[in-house]
Amino acid sequence: MRKAPFLFLGFAEGLFSAALGIGGGVIIVPALVILFNYKIKDAAGTSLATIAPIAFIGFLTHAFLHIQNVKFLYGVYLLIGMLLGVAFISRIEHRMNSNLLVRLFVILLLIMSLKLIGLVNLPTMSLVNGNAPLLFGLLGLFAGMASFLFGIGGGVLLVPFLTLFFGFSIREAIPTSLLVIFPTALFGAVLKQRFHEFNFQTVRWIVPTALVGAFLGAVLSNILPTSFLEYTFGLIMIFTAVKMYVHRE
Repeated sequence: MRKAPFLFLGFAEGLFSAALGIGGGVIIVPALVILFNYKIKDAAGTSLATIAPIAFIGFLTHAFLHIQNVKFLYGVYLLIGMLLGVAFISRIEHRMNSNLLVRLFVILLLIMSLKLIGLVNLPTMSLVNGNAPLLFGLLGLFAGMASFLFGIGGGVLLVPFLTLFFGFSIREAIPTSLLVIFPTALFGAVLKQRFHEFNFQTVRWIVPTALVGAFLGAVLSNILPTSFLEYTFGLIMIFTAVKMYVHRE
């Protein structure tokens, strides 16, 4: 198996992960399934193992540049929910049908890509009130289950929800998302290893360039217009969703 494609894949994953706070699984999982014929469960496990260090480097860079954008207390609420979601879904995931997981993942990609490029516009509203711990915990629970099932880290759900319904700016949502993705992805990868849904060699090839991409992505996130990054990545996600659906057929 050639090493070069994995090096490029790692750089792209790290770049978009740290730039948009999404974890990077929406890049690596489809790539492993489409280009390298991974089963989606194995791709998800491998993805989670690469996401953990990427999210950590991305978070540190964001925090160094603008630590005031990191909402640590809300991050704790999210993390509790995410860890519970991962623990719960890990008990039933190995009994789920792979084709069903692919279809659900394609639907998730399409919804989030349409939001990123602006074809789906939802009114921004704030749900933060006295029930904040519960609401953040429920969001974390859902994101944690999606993270483990699809190997996406959870940021592709967290960032849009935090900006649309919890009153976060995009520059607050991104580092806060990366803060909770790191421990969640690490926990998920450990559980995936128990079911042997993990390729250590692929992780070794992807992570080094992914860390470089994560540092660069975090810097660019604070320089380039966020709308440009969102639109570009949204188009990539639409293409990826179509390719995954055709590949499944």
